[in-house]
Amino acid sequence: MAIKMKGKNYTVIDDFLPKEEFEEIRYNICNSESFTWSFVKHVSTNIETEEEVLAKEREQLWCWYFVHMLYRHNIPRSEFFEPVYNCFIPKFEEMGIFQSLIRIKANFYPHTETLRKHELHEDYEKYTKGALFSLNTCDGYTGFKDGSKVESVANRLLLFDTSVPHHSTTTTTSEARWNINFNFL
Repeated sequence: MAIKMKGKNYTVIDDFLPKEEFEEIRYNICNSESFTWSFVKHVSTNIETEEEVLAKEREQLWCWYFVHMLYRHNIPRSEFFEPVYNCFIPKFEEMGIFQSLIRIKANFYPHTETLRKHELHEDYEKYTKGALFSLNTCDGYTGFKDGSKVESVANRLLLFDTSVPHHSTTTTTSEARWNINFNFL
């Protein structure tokens, strides 16, 4: 595990998990038939009225993704929660960055013919820590309002303040962009 780069609002750590742990987590999320996904119609859109919803749907047919909720509202939501928790949270505690868990979810962004950037958003209005763990290498990335980008590289962890506007993308170089998103205090 080595810090790759530090930005104004983020830190990137490559080779975060030992290879064997990484391969097991990646297999369980990306290849296991028992890992189920839920369809989400809009990725981080700031829409309010039904008319805006319909306009966005026509304009952004590509702006969807799948999610698998592992932990939310103080309740484990998945049989995969414990293995993910046990791989990551003790490491976050050792780093001195973790106090309390808010949410863990896995994301599956689709392949598109051209790279598509989702809208800027904040995960939570007040300061919370975020960690985004990449399960595969692709041309997708996480971008920030200041224009900086952190590329999706397998076994890379991105630590950042989730109240800072950021966005996700699709991918053109892989069948999907897979990652695990952690929100915590």
